[in-house]
Amino acid sequence: MAVSALAGGGSDNLSGIDLVSDLAATMAPIMEQMGVITAFELGPETLQERICAEASANQSVVVGRYEVGAWSRV
Repeated sequence: MAVSALAGGGSDNLSGIDLVSDLAATMAPIMEQMGVITAFELGPETLQERICAEASANQSVVVGRYEVGAWSRV
């Protein structure tokens, strides 16, 4: 078995922050329709930069989704 995930910091271009911010921007109309957040509050135009800045400022590690795989031989 294997587990893989993107992990990085705010200054790391491969941290997955771009994937999360792109997904949030894509889902913004649905989130707004469901009353979760308004597009203005989300600010999709600057979301990636804001997440990166906060991750860098807090010296955080960002972990993306996990992908699990399993192989076997018969």
